[in-house]
Amino acid sequence: MWKMAKLGELMEIARGGSPRPIKSYITDDEDGVNWIKIGDTEEGVKYIQSTKEKIKRSGISRSRYVTAGDFLLSNSMSFGRPYILKIDGCIHDGWLVLSNYERHFVADYLYYLLSSSVVNNQFELAARGSTVRNLNIELVSNVEVSYPPLSEQQRIVTKLDAAFADINEAIVVQSKRKLNVEQLIAKLQNQLFEKTSNINLKSLNDVSKFENGDRGKNYPSKKYQIDEGIPFVNAGDFSLTGEITFDKMVYISEERFNLLGAGKFTKNDILFCLRGSLGKSALNQKIETGAIASSLVIIRADESVILPDYLFAFLRSDIVKGYIKATAGGAAQPNLSAKIVSNYKIPLANLDEQRAIVKKYWSIREQGLALQAIIEQKISALTALKSAMLVQELQSEAA
Repeated sequence: MWKMAKLGELMEIARGGSPRPIKSYITDDEDGVNWIKIGDTEEGVKYIQSTKEKIKRSGISRSRYVTAGDFLLSNSMSFGRPYILKIDGCIHDGWLVLSNYERHFVADYLYYLLSSSVVNNQFELAARGSTVRNLNIELVSNVEVSYPPLSEQQRIVTKLDAAFADINEAIVVQSKRKLNVEQLIAKLQNQLFEKTSNINLKSLNDVSKFENGDRGKNYPSKKYQIDEGIPFVNAGDFSLTGEITFDKMVYISEERFNLLGAGKFTKNDILFCLRGSLGKSALNQKIETGAIASSLVIIRADESVILPDYLFAFLRSDIVKGYIKATAGGAAQPNLSAKIVSNYKIPLANLDEQRAIVKKYWSIREQGLALQAIIEQKISALTALKSAMLVQELQSEAA
């Protein structure tokens, strides 16, 4: 017989806490207590088995001590994601802990339940409208669930484990196919430049102009960034395929843009990352005019000798990745400079040969992306199948 109840009626729910200042409590001592953070988790893995840091035992009274078998629920960032503890330790206030559930739930059944849309839809609905999307004890306690006897839970877990093992194996196969396609695309594109190795080598500064962003008093820091206006682009706005995306784009006013003395890009300019995601690049084919963050440099092709597409394709090749590896400086945060990159050598074909190479480059990419889209659809379908099975198995026939 299935029952209906709120989570708060079926278990204890508490919030973590941090001893402050936390730096004073971090320790390398062997008798230190595990300090459990979001960074100790792995996507798709349900257990937390180790931590990167420990705190002094004196910090226990200022935190929340949890034990193996307890559930942790992330109440921000990776919103509502459950994990089962395999270790004891302390948690900060970015976690909720769910304990003493064993009378009503088999642990693996509870994991499936908390991972399902049955629960997550209630999390989303309850958190909607809040400025910061997170969970709290009251919200989680009021989530309503139906659940069967422990023996039936174990039967469901056994069934789902077997089905998910097959589905996960299929997802792994498709993910490997996607990686193989990515590697094949890169290989075929690199070969386009290997075939030009006998062509006269030129420095990038012989065939293009480099322009850094304005780093002076008029730099559009965060307080000048707005929701609409002129695009202010950083490397986070570059897609894997080298396009500028608008999902997380920030903007600046025309007035602020006009104050900039440098770092203004236009169509066919290439944006190249000098810090952070070294060498990440994008060819601007959509934005009429915009400004770059200080981590980027604009590379503007001299179209009388080199096509922007040809230069862009070269900058994404393994040849340039090799240059970057050999020339990047800075141990803590590797970086490049426009001067260093401008000295990279490019095999300069004539314009007709460049057009032929560029045509092959875009053809390879178009076909590769089409194949990857098919693979991603299969992965999405397999993931959706798992979600549908969870909903089907975690609700009573009466429901």
